[in-house]
Amino acid sequence: MVHVKSLLPEPPSAPIINISTFLLEREGIPDHILFINSLTGEAWTRARFIDRVRRLQCLLPTARAQGGFDVHSSEMVAVFSENCIEYVALMHALWALAIPFAPCSAYATSNELVHCLRITGASTIFCHANRLETTLEAAKVVGIPTSKIYILDGETTREFKSIAQLINSASFPRTLPSKAVPVKKDQLAFVLFSSGTTGLPKAVALSHNNVIHHTFQRLGWLQSMLQSASPPPMAPSGGLSVTLGFLPIFHTYGLHSFCITPFFLPGTVVLMPRWDTNKGLELIPKHKVTTIVAVPSVIHQISRSPKLAETDMSSVFSLASGAAYLSPSLSKKLSGQVGDKTMSAISMICEGQLGGKWRYIEGCSGGLLPGMEARTVREDGTEAEYGETGELWLKGGNIALGYLGNPKATAETFVDGWLRTGDLFKIDQEGYFWYQDRGKDTLKVSGMQVSPMEIEEALLRHPGGLVQDVAVAGVDIALRGSTVVERVPRAWVVLTDQGVKAEPDSVRLELEAWIQKQLSRYKWLKGGIAFVDQIPKSATGKVLRRQLVEEHSRQNPVHVSSRL
Repeated sequence: MVHVKSLLPEPPSAPIINISTFLLEREGIPDHILFINSLTGEAWTRARFIDRVRRLQCLLPTARAQGGFDVHSSEMVAVFSENCIEYVALMHALWALAIPFAPCSAYATSNELVHCLRITGASTIFCHANRLETTLEAAKVVGIPTSKIYILDGETTREFKSIAQLINSASFPRTLPSKAVPVKKDQLAFVLFSSGTTGLPKAVALSHNNVIHHTFQRLGWLQSMLQSASPPPMAPSGGLSVTLGFLPIFHTYGLHSFCITPFFLPGTVVLMPRWDTNKGLELIPKHKVTTIVAVPSVIHQISRSPKLAETDMSSVFSLASGAAYLSPSLSKKLSGQVGDKTMSAISMICEGQLGGKWRYIEGCSGGLLPGMEARTVREDGTEAEYGETGELWLKGGNIALGYLGNPKATAETFVDGWLRTGDLFKIDQEGYFWYQDRGKDTLKVSGMQVSPMEIEEALLRHPGGLVQDVAVAGVDIALRGSTVVERVPRAWVVLTDQGVKAEPDSVRLELEAWIQKQLSRYKWLKGGIAFVDQIPKSATGKVLRRQLVEEHSRQNPVHVSSRL
């Protein structure tokens, strides 16, 4: 029976304190360049960043009539933006005031944003200027007044002021606040959004203590690694690491990498609004980037870029990939292309984190962080044996509180202190974890979670009344000219009488266009649409997605290039 504990020493007990207290009030950290704006080259030192946080800490609870934002600890704040330094500063100011917030996907449509606002109960929105139109559409639906909408960054209008404008025009006390407010055990810090088999995204509730406990786990892991026979690579000559920050900070991977880690492991983040292959490869030699944290789709884009061969990658000593499975062949390929650097893997989900590798094994997901426990469970609820596939269950102080406002989903996923991940793993006798497949119906496309039910519901809402029944599942496609196989959404549709009478190709195009209007790009039906007479279901009405996928795979085998 497999029930394992981390092989690393237990981390110290996490104190019940504010995240901001832990990250910003530590003494003895010398001032250094903390962030660089990739668009302008503007550098923010740690001191400048903390000053921004403290000024926001003054203005957030101040009444609007007095030049403030009129935001209080009883509220939930939604943040809807691509990456920018003001985003990170706002997060830290909200933490300091113990005001919970919800980072919403920067790719969300107005329909998706409405859902996020509703399930969190957000009453104030900070958005990027280029997301203002979508924000206004969603705010109107849920009843958030325009007076509670602020511009985080970008061009402003007469009606909507930005953080920078309000700070520049405000009067501040001679002495700015230097401390965060105290918090209670399990006090909500923020929520992240995760899709599941129930369809629409759920709000994963994380406490201040979750984050601090996880930070202690990371520090314990690093200390153990540095004392091991094969320590991880560190910045040359003891200098600061320089991380290329392009992962979205509304996602747990980007949030931890760029908004938390640089404050307890001092370093510099070159913050990009979003990933752009050519721009990213330009920034690496320009800023002597040492660390790249990515997702497999970005690793593939870098590896395939013609610009890679002419890019000086000599400063890079650390490559990491997470949020989705990275094939050993792709890992090995890019590692060789950039000077035989070792690619590490990070297994991270909104509800918790598995850990990292303490020695490199090709194809392995790593081992447990300090203080964590794991078990693999068969479908019948019994524990699997070593080397046997089962659903991975995790326990530890970093595991989320549950799903905000969704007791049913919380009870199903968080069981007696254990998190049911829905992922299928094998555990070997050395305590290493080997990913097998996604147990839930949820897909991961380019590191982002996609719910089949969300796409199904969107198709059923088509105003033309063309869809009678539908099932969506992931199918494998080969990325052109590579060994990489990606799983993408495909729909099997039963048409209504009206749909049957129409030209099939025109119906297919109309449904694809509808999905592209309703949902984010990574949720589009890249696997195609098939028209069928009926959807296979079990006696209890459960859609047999695997049957659809297997039939599709038999009829459409995936062929990949043999060329690396």
